[in-house]
Amino acid sequence: MSAVKLNLNQLKEGMKAKITSIDTNNRDRERFYALGLKPGKEIELFHVSPFNDPKIFKMGENKILIRNSEASRIMVESKDNLIDLFSAPKGFYQVYRLNGGNFFTRKMSQKDINEGTKIHKETHNSFLLIEKNKTIFLGKGQLNKILVSPIEKEEK
Repeated sequence: MSAVKLNLNQLKEGMKAKITSIDTNNRDRERFYALGLKPGKEIELFHVSPFNDPKIFKMGENKILIRNSEASRIMVESKDNLIDLFSAPKGFYQVYRLNGGNFFTRKMSQKDINEGTKIHKETHNSFLLIEKNKTIFLGKGQLNKILVSPIEKEEK
């Protein structure tokens, strides 16, 4: 399966990616290059600020702070082949991680959504639990906290 392409702003905490391109003017590009942000470099989202902007990224042992407006112009390929369920296109996925606290994890568990659960995303806010044949509707905030990995369609 091909790597998931997204912008740096779409990474979730703990996700790793490889920079593929930077869409910005020459002045900003020079600043990004001086920070080590170049195509081919690996980057990880290390920490998200309380209001989601700015974010702290890790490149090797270095940590850099980038605003969402800047991060949205940097294209990456997810090294882990992960994407949040809200950003994921229609298709088949397996839940890799629930990026929330104990309350969120318990709430998802009550809906039969756990790490390893196989799902079929049908619309932007609903999906089918393959093993339970049950359709679930979630809001954007919850979908953003569910990291998934694409899988091949399973035959019944």
